Amino acid sequence: MSLTFYNWQRSPIYDLVQTDARVNGRLVGRLDLTLCDVYNSADSANGGVDFEIMSAADIAGIQPQEIIRTAPPRFADNAETTKLVHVDFAAPDLPWRYTPRLVVSDQLTPWLILLVGTTEELKVDGAKLIVLKAETVLADHDLKQAKFWAHVQSDGTSTTSRILSPRRLQPNTVYIAALVPAFDASGDYCWNLSAGRSAPALPLYYSWQFSTGEEGDFETLATAIEPRRVENLGRAPLMYRRGGVQEPLHVRGAITSLGSDPDGEPEAAARADLTLFTSAVEALSAGDPLGRSVVSLPRYGRPWVEDPGTTVWTQTLNTDPRFRGTAGLGMWMGIEFQQALVDAAVAQLGAAPAAVKLVSDLAAGILCARSLWERRLPAEGSRQVCLFSPLMRRMRTPTGTALHSITDSTSPLESALFSTAARRMLRRGNSLTRHTQNGFIGRKEIIEAVNVCPAAPARTLPGLPHADVLSKILGLPPVDREGPLRRHPLNPDVDIQQLRAELAARLPRPQRPRCEAPDLELTAKRLRAVLDPHGADAPAVRRVARRIKGLAIGSLEPPEVPLGLNFATWSLLRERARDWLVPGIDLLKKHSVVALQTNPKFNDAYLAGINSQFINELQWRRLPVDRRSTPLKMFWGHIRFDTGLPEAEIKPFTVWPAASELGDVSHQVLHPGDTVGQRDLVILFRSDLFRRYPSTLVYLVRIPTAPASLDDALKAAPNFEYTAATRNTRPYIGPMFQGAIASDLVFFAFDIDPDTLDQFWLVLDEPPSERRFRGVEPDGDPYAGTTPRDDAGQPPAAPDAGPARFAVRVIDEHTRVAISGLDLKAKGLHL
Repeated sequence: MSLTFYNWQRSPIYDLVQTDARVNGRLVGRLDLTLCDVYNSADSANGGVDFEIMSAADIAGIQPQEIIRTAPPRFADNAETTKLVHVDFAAPDLPWRYTPRLVVSDQLTPWLILLVGTTEELKVDGAKLIVLKAETVLADHDLKQAKFWAHVQSDGTSTTSRILSPRRLQPNTVYIAALVPAFDASGDYCWNLSAGRSAPALPLYYSWQFSTGEEGDFETLATAIEPRRVENLGRAPLMYRRGGVQEPLHVRGAITSLGSDPDGEPEAAARADLTLFTSAVEALSAGDPLGRSVVSLPRYGRPWVEDPGTTVWTQTLNTDPRFRGTAGLGMWMGIEFQQALVDAAVAQLGAAPAAVKLVSDLAAGILCARSLWERRLPAEGSRQVCLFSPLMRRMRTPTGTALHSITDSTSPLESALFSTAARRMLRRGNSLTRHTQNGFIGRKEIIEAVNVCPAAPARTLPGLPHADVLSKILGLPPVDREGPLRRHPLNPDVDIQQLRAELAARLPRPQRPRCEAPDLELTAKRLRAVLDPHGADAPAVRRVARRIKGLAIGSLEPPEVPLGLNFATWSLLRERARDWLVPGIDLLKKHSVVALQTNPKFNDAYLAGINSQFINELQWRRLPVDRRSTPLKMFWGHIRFDTGLPEAEIKPFTVWPAASELGDVSHQVLHPGDTVGQRDLVILFRSDLFRRYPSTLVYLVRIPTAPASLDDALKAAPNFEYTAATRNTRPYIGPMFQGAIASDLVFFAFDIDPDTLDQFWLVLDEPPSERRFRGVEPDGDPYAGTTPRDDAGQPPAAPDAGPARFAVRVIDEHTRVAISGLDLKAKGLHL
C-alpha cells in the first residue's frame, strides 16, 4: 500500500483572512460584497463584512469518534521505547482547523499538541491537565517546532490526520499522553520556556495511559544479533572410570555442533571395558547353582528385543558409556515425570481398563460355566430343555422366543410347566410330592408324560353305524377316502367354490385341534450348540464383545492395547536437565546466533531409556498396555507439513533392523520427499527478540543461481508450499519445529542437511503491526526534533524539511534482517 503525506489541510475559509492580526485571539476574515441597483446597473457600491474564525480557546472538547487510533493503545504495558506516541484523527483537517495562524512557507502549527509525560510530570484532574514538571515535559515539546509534529496521510482510499509527540520514551515507565491546546485565549503559544512563560495547568481534551517495556524494538534487537563461535558448544566432557581404566570422552547433546562425532581410541577402550564388565556379570549369573540373577546395570532393548546382545543397536546402547548414559537420562526423565506420563496414558486408554475388567470377569465366568457344563449337564434332552428354559424365554426366533416354539398352540406343553412356580411346586420334599412313590416327581418323567398329543376323537357316535361299515356292506369305497382314484365327473356348470361355501354354512363341523409334540432331543441339541461355553462364539463372549469395540477377546486373555502419545519428550529435559539439550549453552552470549544440528543417536538412546521406564511403570500400575509397543515416539514434536498434525519421529523399536546402528535412517519416520533423513539443521538464538516478538517469522532463503536476484529473493514474501517432488529445490524453507529452552534461548529446526547451510540465507521477518513512527535511528541516534534538550540545555535541532518530509523520515518501515548461511556454517564447524 502506497502512502502519501501532506504538510497540512484546513478549510478554504482561511483564504479570506488577509493578515495575521488577531481580534480576541481569533483570526479575522473579510467577505467582500458588492451592492447593485437592479433597476440601474450603474448604481453600485463596494464594501465587505468582517468575521472572526473560532480558535483553540473556543474549543471545550473533542468528540470521541474523531479519534480513530492511539499508539500505544490505552493501558498498553509493553510499549516500545524507540517509537513515537501518536494519535490519528478521522478528519484530515482537525489538527489545523482552529489554528490562529496563517500558513508560512507551506507550514502551519497545529492548534492541538500531544503532550507525553510520566505520572510524576503530568496529572489528570478532570478537564484539566496539571503540569507538575514543566522544565522537562514542556521543554521536550517546544511549540516552535510543533508544525513538524502533525501531518495528513492518504493511502488512496481514505485520508486521515495525525499528531506525533517528539518525546523519547524511557524503558519500564508509566506515561500519560494528553491532547491539549497549543494556543491560549490571546492566540499566543500556551507556553514558551525560552521567554519565561510556563503553563501549570492546561485544558484537557483527551488522555490515556500506557507503560513501556524494555528498551529497544524489533529493529534494534534483530540487528544486534550476530553469528558467534563458542568452543565445545553441544558437547559435554565425560570421564569413564572403572578400576584402572580412565578414558576421557565427550557426550553430544540433543542439539550439537556441525562437526563430526569423534570415535577414536578412548571411545573404543571404554566400550571394550564396559563389554568385559557386562559379560562377567552375565557369566556370574549363569554359573549360580540356584539360578539366581545378579542385580546389575539395566539391559536396554527389552522387551522389544528378546536378547539385546544379538542386535547392533542394543549392543551399542548397552556397551558404549556415552549412549548408556543418554539412555539413563531418558530413564531418569521417565521417573521424574512418571505421573504426568501415566496421566496422559490413562487419558488415551479411556475405557480400556474397564474393558480389561470385563474380559477378566468374563474369563472367570466362562471357566466356571465350562466346569459346571461338564459336571452337571443332564444327559437327557428333556431335562436339558427344562434346565435351559429360563434362558429360552429370552432367546429370539423368527416366530417368537425359543420357549414359545415348544409351547405354542400346537404343542401339548404349556409354558407354565417351565415357570419358577412349577419348579417350586414340584421340588423335592414339597407337600404335593412328599407322598408320591419316590417322594418327588422327576422333571424328565413329568415332561415326557405331558409331551403327548391327545388321541383322535372317535370316528362314529355311540349306537350309530359308521359310514365306512355301510360302504363295506354295500361294496362301496369309503366316503372320506382321499386319492386320485376317487374321481367323479362333474357338471362343468357347477361352481365348486360356491357349493363348498353353501355346504359349510348348512353342515357346520367343529375343527379338530392340531397337535404336534415337539422333539425335545432335537431342541436340546440346538440349544447346546448355542449355549455351550466351550465354543468361541459363546453367548457371554458375544455379549461382552458387543460392548468392547476394537479388541479381540476370543482367547479370553487380558487385552493389551498399543499406546502412542503425542508427547514432545524434549520438554522434560528442559524442565530438569536443560544442559543436556545443548551442553555448554550458558557460554553463549546475548544477541548471538549459532548453527547446530540435531543428534539422532541421542534421540534413539534417550527414547529407548524413557520408553523402558514408562512401560515398566504402566505394567506395575496394571494398565492394559502392550509391553512391546513404543508409546513415546516423539522427541522434538514434528508437525507433518501436508496435514499440520503431529507425527512420530521414530518407528516402533520392534521393526528396527537388527544390523542397524543408533541414529540410523531406518529408525526414523521420514517426511514426504526426504530420502536422507538423520540430521536436521538447528538455528539457536540467544536474544530477547522472540520473547518480546513471539510471532517473528524465521526462515531460510535459497541463494538463487543468478547473484543479482539474491536481493529480490530476500525482499520477496516467502511461499513455503511445496510437494515431495520439489522438496529439495524449494526457494523458501520454514522451520519444521521450534522451541524455547529459556525465555531468551530459542531454536528453530529445518529439515535440510546441515552441510548445505552455505547455500542459504537466514531471515528474521518482523511480525505485522500497525503504522508507527520511530524516534531514533537504527543505530540508536535520535532523529532531529524527537529528543530532549542536550546537556547544554539547548533545544533539539529542527527537522530539515516540512511535516510531510519529517513523517517520511521517521516512519517505521517493515524490518527484515538476513544473516549469511556461509558465515553461520563457518563458525558452527569450529564449535
